[in-house]
Amino acid sequence: MKMKTFALLAVAAATATAPSTGAAQEPARSSIVVTISNLKTGTGQMHCTLFRSAQGFPRQPELAAKRIIGTLSGRTATCVFQGVETGPAAITAFHDENSNQKLDMTLGVLPKEGLGWSNNPKVWMKPPDFAQARFMVGNDPTYIQIRLNQR
Repeated sequence: MKMKTFALLAVAAATATAPSTGAAQEPARSSIVVTISNLKTGTGQMHCTLFRSAQGFPRQPELAAKRIIGTLSGRTATCVFQGVETGPAAITAFHDENSNQKLDMTLGVLPKEGLGWSNNPKVWMKPPDFAQARFMVGNDPTYIQIRLNQR
């Protein structure tokens, strides 16, 4: 009887730790490499924000999927997002020249610092919507070029 109980416990322990064939798989993940050009200076910080839907894009960075500070090299910058799920995405980038952690504005509506979006949409007096900046993240790394708009 002891041997039978031990055998049952061993089988139960083995199945509890064995991988389940019916378990949901982890979503595919990739990276996004963003190269930003047209910086006025080589000082300050480059803020890049990744959105996965129209919710909050582009004015509410607190609703973004990821926010990072990129690296500056002369008058260009690079932001790299790692571990990004595949699917739709849009990116905003701004050059925080004075490193005060915010986009400085003139008259509360016009950016004083360089600002841009994925797909480099043509804008006038308002930022683009998500559809204009949207691109697809696939299994391979995605490379995006953003040219900052300067005032």
